[in-house]
Amino acid sequence: MRLQASSLVGRDAQLGLLGRALSEAQQGRGGVVFLVGEAGVGKSRLAAEVVGSAVGAGMGVLRGRSSTTGPAVPFRPLTEALMALFRTGESLDDLSLGPYRPVLGRLIPDWNTGAGDSSSMVILGEAVLRLLMATDHGRGRLLVLEDLHDADPETLGVLEYLVDNLEYSPVLLLATVRTDFSDALDLAQSARRRGTASVLELSPLTRPQVLDLVAGQLGTSPEDVPAAVLERLWEGSAGSPYLVEELLQSMIGAGTLVQGPDGWRTVGDPRGDVSSALARGILRRIDRLGTEGLTLLSAAAVLGRRFPLTVLQQMTGVDDRALLSHLQAGVAARLVVPDEPAPDWYAFRHSPTVEALFTQLTPSQRAELARQGAEAVEKLHPQLPGEWCALAAGLRSEAGEDAAAGRLFAEAGRRALAAGALGSAVTLLSRAETLLARAGDPQERASALEPLLPALAESGDFDRAFDLVEHLHALDSAGLGASRLAILHTRLAKVAHTAGRWNDGNQQIERAREVLGTCPDGAAAASVDVTAAYLALDTPGTDRTQQAERLAGSAAGAPERDALPAVACPAWEQLASVARERGPQESR
Repeated sequence: MRLQASSLVGRDAQLGLLGRALSEAQQGRGGVVFLVGEAGVGKSRLAAEVVGSAVGAGMGVLRGRSSTTGPAVPFRPLTEALMALFRTGESLDDLSLGPYRPVLGRLIPDWNTGAGDSSSMVILGEAVLRLLMATDHGRGRLLVLEDLHDADPETLGVLEYLVDNLEYSPVLLLATVRTDFSDALDLAQSARRRGTASVLELSPLTRPQVLDLVAGQLGTSPEDVPAAVLERLWEGSAGSPYLVEELLQSMIGAGTLVQGPDGWRTVGDPRGDVSSALARGILRRIDRLGTEGLTLLSAAAVLGRRFPLTVLQQMTGVDDRALLSHLQAGVAARLVVPDEPAPDWYAFRHSPTVEALFTQLTPSQRAELARQGAEAVEKLHPQLPGEWCALAAGLRSEAGEDAAAGRLFAEAGRRALAAGALGSAVTLLSRAETLLARAGDPQERASALEPLLPALAESGDFDRAFDLVEHLHALDSAGLGASRLAILHTRLAKVAHTAGRWNDGNQQIERAREVLGTCPDGAAAASVDVTAAYLALDTPGTDRTQQAERLAGSAAGAPERDALPAVACPAWEQLASVARERGPQESR
């Protein structure tokens, strides 16, 4: 399905300034405007809008573009623009160009006599200016030169002359330049400082503007754009209109965004791979950094959207000078940015850059880089404090080492739970349990489930907790020890108590007792009793108080060698709650 052509979003201020510049050119007051921005920010789209306005106002329009495709051709954008004059059918032989006609033979094959090969860019620049003015016919002229960051030095030499001499002509020169370091960007900034040109820097779109762009592309209202789609496009594009449109087209092409009778909806995970066309475009920009730069960024991509320089250097073995040189080139190419305020961390500007880098790695190469990254993290940070534990876990998982990754995710989850970060704890522990199940390690899998169950209860995700019942059955058949299995059933019973699901809780207590029937474990039995006491006290029934007191007394009276403070204290608390009904003294 083809997306609808959308109106220009977020560029009203720039359009207003360019509209005034067109009007002034028609009145004989020409000038120069540079559109500057990163790749995909919409420079060409804005230039096309200005061309449309110029044509609508009756102005003549000439367009040329620099290119890195094929052999270098001097003056390519100027020649392309001026050749359009000879396709109109209008005779140009009578133009009053005097001695400048043969000079223009360097740009226009029709006038090339071989006699005008002056090396002066000043003379050639004056010849171009006179040709533009001679063909104006009182309508005003718009000259658009695109992608000047790829322009040859000869073109820039002529352009520098035009920039300084268009003010009293009917010609508006509109040029597009990327923010990458280039001679063209230096020319634009120098002209701005001299006051001979305006520089319009195009910023990425804001989140509301991205929403408006997507709505326009889909032909719907902003409130009808699925939230998951906007989140994916905003995260993946960082406000680049080109990336928004490419990612949106990829989602539609992959069938993850479909249009039905009730509007647009997502099918499956909208976080699909980037389109092949988008990936090729990104990789072409990365190729300019050289083979070592590509290798370095590929290793960084395996580390994640954010990556630490110390680990990257340990992985790749590059020296300080080469590392910083390639990073500076990556920053200049708008591929990566310093991840402030974290020192020595960098980040990819767009997530599609990471995905594009993955397209040129085989699964085995990616796994090997991940293994090297995990070893680098563990060598540099042996205790894996803070975020290093989760980073190492993710790398071990990427390397296909499920058991090692699961153990690290479980440790990171326990730390997050201790710090009160419930959401992170649930995510980390869930991933740990999945990996350890795949690795076939029942003991470690139980170690992940034990903190996961109460974490789900604290976060209020009770349904998800009870979905883990089948996991307990799997651990039973996998030969997990009776005591640990009983503890897991007991923890699930606690979740049921918190959720007010008394029947489910009592079923888990019964299952725990069945498991312990073949393995007398005092500590485990006491834990079952105290949880059963809580359930008994809250479960509707005539003898609930007596039953709760009996169970709590059994747990509190367990031999000291078997009882744990985490069991004994709640047991005494339960006894005190029951005793309060008989009098405060006994309760105290």
